[in-house]
Amino acid sequence: LLVVLAPQRESLSVMPVIEFEPVHAEQVVPMPAASPASLPEAPSATPVNWPGLAAKAWLALYLAGAGAALVRLMLAQRALRRLVQGATRLAGHEASAALDVFETELAVSPMLIGVFRPVLLVPRHLRDFDPVQQQLIVAHELAHLQRRDPLWMGASIAAQTVLWFNPAV
Repeated sequence: LLVVLAPQRESLSVMPVIEFEPVHAEQVVPMPAASPASLPEAPSATPVNWPGLAAKAWLALYLAGAGAALVRLMLAQRALRRLVQGATRLAGHEASAALDVFETELAVSPMLIGVFRPVLLVPRHLRDFDPVQQQLIVAHELAHLQRRDPLWMGASIAAQTVLWFNPAV
């Protein structure tokens, strides 16, 4: 998506190259002087610069949408931060060597939260599961960590925030 914004060389350009031959002074034909009666009347109002207005309108719309996307992102981060702050840190858990593990009373899916230093959030009802099922769930979350999924998710959210207007993102 960002490649189209990069400067392009002539060989990659879609537009054909337009070359003009230099004009020498002896090739220029002088125009006859116009009389004031033959001149068209000057317009009374200044013409509207539609491309300039459209660019300013798009900039205002983009900034408003980017601001709304940024506010949405900050609210989501605050909600996740509160979720972790309301949870209890588990010590001596098998996954605690790789990352911090928190347990919450809320009925949520086990998840990794954070981009650069993710933490594992698990629901308390996970204790009712069979130990093998618990290990499989934790192993699943650790596989996400090994694949660097939180980092990719952060990059995706950053792209969605900047390119909020593109539904494909």
